[in-house]
Amino acid sequence: MSIKNQREQLLHAIIWQFTIIVFVLVVAWIYIVPQYDTLSASILSTNIVIEKYTQTSSNGIAYSELDSVLRWSKWKEELLAIIQSAPKETQKVIEKVWWDPYIVWLSTAISASNTDKDKLTLKKARLNSILPTLNPMSNNIIEDTVSMRKYITFVENSILRQFEIESNVALGIQNIKYGRKGSNMPEVIGSFDTEITFTSTNEKITRMIEYINNLGHYEVLMDTGSTSTWGAPAIMSNPLVMIDALSLQTTLDPTKSNEENSGRIVLRFYIRGSSPTDIAFLIEAIKKRKEELRKKIDANIAACKNEVTCSGKKSLEIFERKYSEFSRATSQNKLKSGTEMVYDLSAQLDSINALEKEYRNITGK
Repeated sequence: MSIKNQREQLLHAIIWQFTIIVFVLVVAWIYIVPQYDTLSASILSTNIVIEKYTQTSSNGIAYSELDSVLRWSKWKEELLAIIQSAPKETQKVIEKVWWDPYIVWLSTAISASNTDKDKLTLKKARLNSILPTLNPMSNNIIEDTVSMRKYITFVENSILRQFEIESNVALGIQNIKYGRKGSNMPEVIGSFDTEITFTSTNEKITRMIEYINNLGHYEVLMDTGSTSTWGAPAIMSNPLVMIDALSLQTTLDPTKSNEENSGRIVLRFYIRGSSPTDIAFLIEAIKKRKEELRKKIDANIAACKNEVTCSGKKSLEIFERKYSEFSRATSQNKLKSGTEMVYDLSAQLDSINALEKEYRNITGK
């Protein structure tokens, strides 16, 4: 082969190699470099997330971020209001005091907070003695509740019979009115009136008025003594009641204590737990409890299917049908409002509590 031919072949090879190199560079410039930029951005973003996770794992969520986190979650208005009203106390509570990872420390702190929960339960009971609630659940604590019938019973026993007041008018309670934004009464507090036409003596009427005026004393709320729920005041043991109107046939004469007198009195009672905010909270709490129980049932039935011998399979299947019937019945309930809605939701919560107890008896969990 001549030297000339060798040179031509070498030149062609060089041109071909150069063309391939140029092609590779063009492809890299068009496709690889932009992807590398995207990858670099993803890596940077991932590193930021990792750093954020590391900080949260070590130190927890910063107080400055609690507001946005809670606003993103539904039905956290009450907790958010507490945090905003006590920033220093909140920062102290969420600050980790041990070397464990934050989630481990937090779990331990929550498990060790039974004393605080007892305090909260006692405070709720004290509040219930003055401002009874229709809502059976708040702050994940089941509360003793009051019904309209209990109010009528209170009027009959604690006012009419105690002071031997005679009244032939049928007692009734309706039209709960709630406070408005910007008014003296909060939006979550409602009031309703009960009118009583009565006959008694001057002395007994005077005692009745004094008794009503002394109801609703708030000193029990200031008590910081025992943290045990033992001895907690009963619901409606000290209800807030005000005399909205009073008219008498004759003026009360202390010198004529046994003289018969008659009149009309309008009592205004105050109550919590059936405002739109309360109802929304209760609906969401019940929905969450139902979904959690549904997931547990499905998981246990699926586990039973994979086991040759599952002793609780039949009981689980029967329980699953019972739960499905409950879920179907409650989903078909017509929407109501006010106290009727709260009563329906309270009945659902009672049913869920009973179902959860039965589930624990079947599964031992």
